Amino acid sequence: MVSEKPNNPLEAFLLLGKNVRGIAATQLVQQVTEAPNIFVFGELLQLDGIKELEFNEDHTKYWKLLQLYAFGVFNDYKVDPNSFPQLNELQIKKLRLLTIVTFASKSKFVSYKLLQENLGMENMRNLEDLLIESVYAGILKGKLNQKDQRLEVDFVIGRDIQPHMIDNIIETLENWYQNCEQTMELLDSESDRANVNKELKSQSKKSTELQVENTKKLFRSQEAQQQLVEAESSSSQGVKNSKLKPSKTTLKTAVKPSSSRTK
Repeated sequence: MVSEKPNNPLEAFLLLGKNVRGIAATQLVQQVTEAPNIFVFGELLQLDGIKELEFNEDHTKYWKLLQLYAFGVFNDYKVDPNSFPQLNELQIKKLRLLTIVTFASKSKFVSYKLLQENLGMENMRNLEDLLIESVYAGILKGKLNQKDQRLEVDFVIGRDIQPHMIDNIIETLENWYQNCEQTMELLDSESDRANVNKELKSQSKKSTELQVENTKKLFRSQEAQQQLVEAESSSSQGVKNSKLKPSKTTLKTAVKPSSSRTK
């Protein structure tokens, strides 16, 4: 059985947002900033009814509130809370979670002290509970290192990107792409050079092996010739020695006549 992918929790708010204006739009902002499973808001900011809040004096605080949740951190709220609607406990907790995401995306190790200062939380146990909640919410993965008093980050979700940062991101990506192209060209060149060297070494090895084999053949040939010469020399010496040694038959023949005259 194939399971269907779960719907994006933001989709319902996006559908509602297409037709809301004024107070209805502010209520939508209130609801989405309370929702425990929504941590990106960029698409909402593009809706006409939400954009209109920026220019409505009665509702501009809600525009700023959505901007805060999309791009800001808890300290942005603490510095000037009057610029936003009053936040309830759900909204404060969510803003703190988003702040944790921001710091976790900047460093693999985030000290408890830094988080306490930027989350407005003095109680260490409450901080650790919030960090555990962020893991269960799926916005980051990591572990709490109580010994070193820090959060060790393995994964963290991305937050919304402010429009003025897009050009810088595109430029950074283009530079990265060019660097990759140059690196690939360098690697191809090194690969070609390595292949040429490999072929040269292979040819040199074959040439050396051929020379060794030829040398072995030459030695074997010379050894065979030497053995032949020695054999011929031995045979010739044997013939010579046989000519120099008198036979017994000859001696007997030479002795008999002499004996006969004596008698």
